[in-house]
Amino acid sequence: LRGLDPFVTVNHFTLPVWIHDPITARPLIQLGLPAPAAGWLSQSTAVEFEKYAAYLAWKYGDQVDNWATVNEPFSPVLTEFLAIPGVVPNWPPGVIRPDLASTFLVNQAVDHAAAYDAIHAWDATAATPGGAAAFVGFTHNMIPARPANPVNVLDVQAADAWNHYYNKWFPNAVIDGWVDVNFDGVKTADEIHPDMVGKADFLGVQYYGSQPMVGFGVAPLPGFPFLRGFPIRCSAEEPTCSDFNQPTDPGGFREVLEVAASYGKPLWVTENGIADDDDSKRPSYIVNHIAVVQDLVAHGTDIRGYTYWSFVDNLEWAGGYDLQFGLYGSDPATPELERIPKPASIAALSGITTANGLP
Repeated sequence: LRGLDPFVTVNHFTLPVWIHDPITARPLIQLGLPAPAAGWLSQSTAVEFEKYAAYLAWKYGDQVDNWATVNEPFSPVLTEFLAIPGVVPNWPPGVIRPDLASTFLVNQAVDHAAAYDAIHAWDATAATPGGAAAFVGFTHNMIPARPANPVNVLDVQAADAWNHYYNKWFPNAVIDGWVDVNFDGVKTADEIHPDMVGKADFLGVQYYGSQPMVGFGVAPLPGFPFLRGFPIRCSAEEPTCSDFNQPTDPGGFREVLEVAASYGKPLWVTENGIADDDDSKRPSYIVNHIAVVQDLVAHGTDIRGYTYWSFVDNLEWAGGYDLQFGLYGSDPATPELERIPKPASIAALSGITTANGLP
C-alpha cells in the first residue's frame, strides 16, 4: 500500500436502497405506519450491518487494522427527524418525527456493538507486523455549545443540555454501557447494559467549531430534550467564522478532546477542518488546532493521529460543492475532477509534517 496505513469506515451515512428506501419509507414513517427498508429505524438493519462488517473484516483484514464502524451517529438526528423545510437541512428520510430519535440512536448503538464484535472475530491478521489485528472504534462529531449570554440562565441550560446529549450520548452507550433510551439524563438500572460496555478501542473525534446557544427554557419537542435552545450562526465575514457560519474555536477543540479522553480510550482526530473558499483563514486554523493536539499529547493525552478534513473539496451532502474544506480545490465540471492546489494551506500543513510539529 505504498507505505500508507488504511483507516476504513464501515458506514459513512449512506445506505443501500434495499436497507433504506426513502421514497417508499418516508410517507409511512411520517404517518407512523410500518415501513420496510427504513434504515436505522429497522431492527433488521442490525443483522445486515453485522454481516457487512464481518465480510469486510474477513476480506480485507490482512490489509486493514484500523476500523471505524459508523460515522457521526448523532449528527443526522436533526436533519432526518426534524426536517423542517427552510429551517433544517433535509436528509433521508426527511420527516418531522422527533419521537423517533431514540429508536434511531439506540439501533445504531446496538448495531455498532455487533459490528465491533464481528470485526474482532473475523479480522485475525495484523496488517502491520507486531500490531493489533483490529483496532475498532467509531467517529464522533463533537460540538461544544456555549451560552450566547453566559449570565443568562436559559442560555446556560441550553448549552449544558446540548453538550450532555450531543457530545456524550453515544460514547456513554457503547463505552460505558449506559443506553439512555428516554433521553432524560437519569441513569436507571434498566438502561445499564453490561454487554455494551467497552465496545470501542478508540474514539474518533471530528471537530469544526463551537456553537453559541440561545435558550428556550424548556425542550419544545418530545423526543428532543437536548434541544433547549437554538444555535446562533456567525457571519463568514468575521475573521473567526467559517463559511459554514460556525465560530472557529481552538479552545472548543481542546474542550471536546478532553471530554473524549475522559472515556479512557485512545483518541484519533479523524476530521478537523474549515470551510474557507478563499483560503485566507485555513492556514491559521490548521496551525492553531494542531497546536492544541500537540499540547495535549505533550501533557499525556493519548492521541494517535490527526487527519485534516479534507484533502480535496468534496460533495458536502445537502451543501453540494459550495462549502470548500479542501487543501485542493476540485472542478466537478472536468471529467478528471481537476485538482487545484491552495498554496497557503498546503504550505502550513507541509511545514508541520516536515518538522513533525509546529515549526
